Order: sequence, then C-alpha cells, then structure tokens
Amino acid sequence: LHNRDERLFFARAGRDFEEITVADPNMALADVNQGIWNVSVVALMQELCNAITEGRALKRGATFADGLANQLVLDAVKISEQERRWVRPADLIDAG
Repeated sequence: LHNRDERLFFARAGRDFEEITVADPNMALADVNQGIWNVSVVALMQELCNAITEGRALKRGATFADGLANQLVLDAVKISEQERRWVRPADLIDAG
C-alpha cells in the first residue's frame, strides 16, 4: 500500500510490481472523508449496525484468529528486520 495515493502493489519473487488495487464501493459516499482508513470502517459499521438492529450475529468481519494471524505477520516482519533473517509467522506461535 503506497501512502501517497493508496494504491496497492504486489510482486512475485523476481518479477516487477503490478497494481492490484480494488476500489472500495464506499469511497463515493457523501460525508465520508477520503482515504482508505476512513472509508474502510464504513462497511464494518454498516454490518455492525445491521446485526444489532436485526438481533443477529455478524455475517462477516475479522475474528480473533484473523487478528492473531495479522499480529504474527507483523511480529515476523519486525524480527526479520532486526535479526536480518527469514521468519515464518507460524513459527512464532510456539516461540512464546
């Protein structure tokens, strides 16, 4: 994710970067500040409000397991940078 224009790029090993940006349908809503971090919360709030109003569980959304997986990736990146080695996120589960 590029901070200047919020476009997302991806590159496989040995290949050039290619743009894989997907436009959020909520970007065109009135009264929502521009920027991916502002827009990204709209779908979450829509689903949360609908679930509360309808008295049901969330149909979609991040789980604790999703959050843990994301945190393991962030920790692996941090350790990798500090120790200058490859770190597999799954290996951090037993590392304590």
